[in-house]
Amino acid sequence: MSDIHILTGNGQKWTIVFHFAVPDQNNNIGVNYRTALVNSRLGGTSMMAEGTEAGQIATAELALIAADEIYEHSEQFLAESGATNNTEMLAAAQALYVSRETTVLTALQKRLRYFGYAGSAT
Repeated sequence: MSDIHILTGNGQKWTIVFHFAVPDQNNNIGVNYRTALVNSRLGGTSMMAEGTEAGQIATAELALIAADEIYEHSEQFLAESGATNNTEMLAAAQALYVSRETTVLTALQKRLRYFGYAGSAT
């Protein structure tokens, strides 16, 4: 399984897809973040086509996304800004993955901190 997928682009901006492992932890209400992602519809799906070809996601990896053990994040990536060859461009993609992993997962945990609370005012 791959953590980084570079898809389409126009020579400057490329669509890049990251797959981050979702911690098996509970939110403030006691709901597991993986369950919260699925039930909130913030996760559980992939923008990639299923298959074994380039630009596709393997069935096993898609199953992990559906179970929200992996969260898929996509964004536009200036892959060639400052890069002079493929090695530098791919290294920049890897560095972006590392910088986004904590940021994206922390933002999700904040959004889902109280997900699942049900109660009444009395």
